[in-house]
Formats: sequence, structure tokens, C-alpha cells
Amino acid sequence: MSLKKSSSKTLWLKTKKTKLVCFLTLIATATGCAVVGILLSLSRLDYVSVESRTFEVNSEESISSLFEQINGGTIENSDDLLDTAGIGEKTQEATLVSRLGTKQTVIVLYNVNDTIASEIIGERELSFKTTDEVDILSNYKAEDNSKKDVELSLAGDYNLNKAGEYKVSIIATDASGNTSSKEVKLIITEPPRSAAVTTQS
Repeated sequence: MSLKKSSSKTLWLKTKKTKLVCFLTLIATATGCAVVGILLSLSRLDYVSVESRTFEVNSEESISSLFEQINGGTIENSDDLLDTAGIGEKTQEATLVSRLGTKQTVIVLYNVNDTIASEIIGERELSFKTTDEVDILSNYKAEDNSKKDVELSLAGDYNLNKAGEYKVSIIATDASGNTSSKEVKLIITEPPRSAAVTTQS
């Protein structure tokens, strides 16, 4: 009878030990999964890039402007400037760094356009005499963000040989076809007449 009780107690202890081992295993597994989950969460990078974003030629734009949102990390080279020296489609490589320090390299597309017209520099009023040799456009220059040559032209009716006031326009056209204009008043006057010299005999 005592042998039967001893066997029953041993079986109960084994069962309890097995349950305890299973319980501890479940805890360890759950803990390990949680740790792995945390590590995966810390190493994961979610980002939203701005595909085919457009910038003006020769503008100063940093790599960070290519991204709308970055969750769980930073851009390693965020302050580096984009290449905006030429017009067209370009690509930029960026390195994203997670909170655990893992790195991910992505390539983002962007475009460079020229939509800004030139600035015409010069006076709004010019005065000449009918006897002057005049080159109106030589009094003006144009500055353009493309840093390329700008074509200047003159529009309007005027007569440099006839005294009067005329309104003309200086027109600037850059390499991308953007145009700007500046209205100018031309004041044309007759030269002073020399005084007649009379002598008495």
C-alpha cells in the first residue's frame, strides 16, 4: 500500500515538474519573441519619399527635402546638397539609419527645371539727343538663375532722329524660353543750336 502511494507521489512530482518546465519554456519563448519584436521594431525604417519632386535649376536643396516622412531613424547625409546644376531628371542616393544603427541605402528620383524668368537690370528712363549714336540695349543686362546667356531684344516704336518721348520694352529670353520685360521711356531731344555770331564793320 505504501509502495503504491510512493509511486503516485513520484508521478505527481514528475507531472508538476513537466508543467513547470513547460511554463518556463513558454515564458522564455514569449520573452524571446518580445525581445526579437522590440529589436525588429528598432531596426525597422519606414519612410515616405517624394518621388519626382521638382527643384529650380541652381537652387540649394538638401537631401532631406526628398523625404516627406521618416519613422524610426534619420538620414545619415541629410545636409548634403542635391545636384541642381543642370536641367533634367536626376537620382540621389541616401543612407537611412535606424535607431539600432542599421543602415539602408535608397535611391530617390527628382527633377530640375527652369521656370524663373531673368531679371532685367537698367534704368527705366533714357535720354538722348538726335545727334547721338545710340545702342539702347547696351544700357541693360539680365541676370538668370540658369547662369547661362540671356538674349535681350527691344520692342516698340521710336525714332532716334526725331525729338519726342517714346515707350519701348526691353525683353529678356533665357535658354529655357522664360521671358521677362521692362518698360522704358526714351526721351529724344534736339541738340542746342549754336548762337549766331554777328560783326559790325
